[in-house]
Amino acid sequence: MNLWDSERDARVDIGFPIPFSSRQRKNDQIERLRKWKELKRSHERLALAKQGKLKLDYDVQKKEWETHDFRKQITCAAEHYRIFQDLYEYGFFHPNTYLKVRYPVSDEEFAPVHMGNIMTASDTSSVPDVTYTAQPGELFTLVMTSLDSHLETTENEYLHWMLTIPGNDLSQATTVCDYMRPIVPKGAGYHRVVFVLYKHMKGQIDLSKERRTPKSVSLRERTFRSLDFYRTHQDDLTPCGLAFFQCKWDNSLVDFYHNTLGMKVPVFEHIPLKPEKQKFKKYPEGESFNEYIDLFRDPKEIAEEIYCRRLKSLNPFEEESPEKKYPHAQPFPRGAPSWQKTEISRERAKMGKYRHMRRFSLWEQTEQTYVQPYDRYGPRE
Repeated sequence: MNLWDSERDARVDIGFPIPFSSRQRKNDQIERLRKWKELKRSHERLALAKQGKLKLDYDVQKKEWETHDFRKQITCAAEHYRIFQDLYEYGFFHPNTYLKVRYPVSDEEFAPVHMGNIMTASDTSSVPDVTYTAQPGELFTLVMTSLDSHLETTENEYLHWMLTIPGNDLSQATTVCDYMRPIVPKGAGYHRVVFVLYKHMKGQIDLSKERRTPKSVSLRERTFRSLDFYRTHQDDLTPCGLAFFQCKWDNSLVDFYHNTLGMKVPVFEHIPLKPEKQKFKKYPEGESFNEYIDLFRDPKEIAEEIYCRRLKSLNPFEEESPEKKYPHAQPFPRGAPSWQKTEISRERAKMGKYRHMRRFSLWEQTEQTYVQPYDRYGPRE
């Protein structure tokens, strides 16, 4: 038996049992198959589908998904992103309550939290809107943590939000820990942020040990571990809802780090593994000498050289001259060798190492948040 099999055998279901028995699931599959065959035999629907005019009721499809498919899909997504392993080690659960989380972007727009979707830090700056179904008299606790953002230890998390909610009315909720936006260090990639909904099995419980100072932004005080929290209250709380997303850095966090947390922005740099060193040949066969030499240069040195070339062409007191509409229509210097023509073409197209000469502004003239300079031009070569 390999290690993965032994880990699977050691895992424990800490949630509610699946509400459908094997016989009920089989009958449900038979009923859905019957409906599918009935719809497939409808010639009118087939004709509309072929013409691209078939319209489906989104609300009906959404309700169908929330009734049958969401448990399996959310569990599979959580397994894929190792949510359960980093929350409870060997524990896992099948959500039986659909947890809907949305961040308000404007008066009419929301950024939804689904199953690992990517969101920027600016989208999560305000308190989210949380909805779910509940029966009268039920009591829940909502916990929001970040699994990858702790700056000291990898096992701990940061507690961003904790509420005790009667039913599903957030206006009557008791705040255990005030909301703090997710923090992602610059260059650290995507960080998982998780919402877990716990159902109280024995009514009100004492969460005084989890209470944080109101509006506290102390990262040490917000240090948290879901496994320890569940072990303490495993007889009183049962996880029933799950939602999570991946948060990435943007420039809106600079002000939060400096003025709210009172610290410098932590910056991480990806250092790739050193490739096998290729021996330099004095006379390489079939290699262009200008490209061959760049293979043995430091990429930072090349980027610095290109940036300096761009800065020399700029005047801080004058507006930058517009780019030529058809750069490749310009003639090459007379008598230029083929390798130089290739370099000129790449520089005009701003491809390869010349991508650093592309225009961008650190501060947009619109109300949109800062966009990384390469995002607007597509992936880097």
